[in-house]
Amino acid sequence: MTAKIVRSSKYRHVFGTGSKRESCYEGASVSLDSNDWHLVKANPLFLSVHWDSAGGGAFLVQPLEKTGRLPTAVPLYTGHTGPVLDTDWSPFNDHVVASAGDDGRILVWNVPEGGPTETTSEYAGELKGHERRIVDLTWHPAAEAVLSSASHDMTVRLWDVTKGVAHQTLTGHTDAVLDQSWALVGDKLATTSRDKTVRIFDPRSGTAAVAERKQAHTGVKGIRVQWLGETNQLLTTGFGRSSEREVALWDSRNLETPLTMISVDSASGPLLPFFDPDCGLVYLAGRGDGNIRYYELLSEAPYLFPLSEYKSVDPQRGLALLPKRVVSVNDNEIARFIKVYGSQPILEPLSFKVPRRDSATNFAHDIYPDALSGEPALSASEFFAGKTSCPRRASMEVSFVAPRREMSISSTVLKEEKEEPTTEEALREAWRSLSKENGQLKSDLAQKSIRIRQLEAMLPK
Repeated sequence: MTAKIVRSSKYRHVFGTGSKRESCYEGASVSLDSNDWHLVKANPLFLSVHWDSAGGGAFLVQPLEKTGRLPTAVPLYTGHTGPVLDTDWSPFNDHVVASAGDDGRILVWNVPEGGPTETTSEYAGELKGHERRIVDLTWHPAAEAVLSSASHDMTVRLWDVTKGVAHQTLTGHTDAVLDQSWALVGDKLATTSRDKTVRIFDPRSGTAAVAERKQAHTGVKGIRVQWLGETNQLLTTGFGRSSEREVALWDSRNLETPLTMISVDSASGPLLPFFDPDCGLVYLAGRGDGNIRYYELLSEAPYLFPLSEYKSVDPQRGLALLPKRVVSVNDNEIARFIKVYGSQPILEPLSFKVPRRDSATNFAHDIYPDALSGEPALSASEFFAGKTSCPRRASMEVSFVAPRREMSISSTVLKEEKEEPTTEEALREAWRSLSKENGQLKSDLAQKSIRIRQLEAMLPK
């Protein structure tokens, strides 16, 4: 009998857990629009969820810290005249969110400290140009105030939000654009369309695609795309000819044949792809079921190594992956999602962790490479002028707070009266005691300094 070889991976035992009811958001009137697959987005401070409202489009912005049951009347953002189909938070300003919808408009909003207190239709800016509904908004991962929008008018537009102008319109799609994803460096953009074609654009060199793959998935349902960080690889999800759910991995430099194509199962809901560029993990969430599969990205075959699967009896309609800045490094948490229930008006935080015995006392350097810092590497003008830069990163160790070790003191000692030292030995003992106390105070001060830096990092820029 041949022995089974088990691949070694520091993420092999990652496990996911849901939240207790008091840590969820209950009473959410989530949009029922069938064209909406995003539903929810989140950053370290807020979540945005598309609202089911009559007479126009609206979305809710909820502070993450305010869990529990939502009030009957919640403050909404109500500038759209049709259903909201996507929102996206600026990666460099936690108080800026863009929204788009069925009315073909893009609105940019400034969110006040603590979130909105009343319903408003006063947006900070509007981006005009699309002729039909907009289904996807994606901020540039490295350049500030650069936004791309995908529309059913068969185009993708690149905007300088500060100037309110579209610098480029990407064409060549023969049907509605469904999805888009930036390479992490931001020099390439991948799109999918209802014409079943995956296209890659160099958005600053021209309006036409530089590469494409027709019939990336042969099924009739839509294809989703996710560029895998700073690699040359991108991942697509779709359906096969027999309606089985598929995931494929492609080399963007040669789209002729996928590096791997996996038939997942025969469920009817699309697979929503997410990627953690820091850990190199792919998450596939099935819309309409309660499963989230996760894989480790490899540089060679089999390319996608299956790790495990989070299962829930409560199906999901939408999911949002939060920025790495929000995870708890003291708990060895590597990912956090917000899940939109399919059968109940509930939004639930999901946490994915790596089990470690010494997680409370030592920072786990091996599972926390430097993460995206939330600071721009380029301005919009620099990007459109042709400059390229990798996103800025920062150590996650600043978020780690080592436990404070309390000194155990006998109650009998506390009752004794202290006498002033008189002999040389007593003076030496007193000096050693004071030196030890001084060392403890310095340790306490160092821990408080770390905590201060952690809190400062959470403050809006």
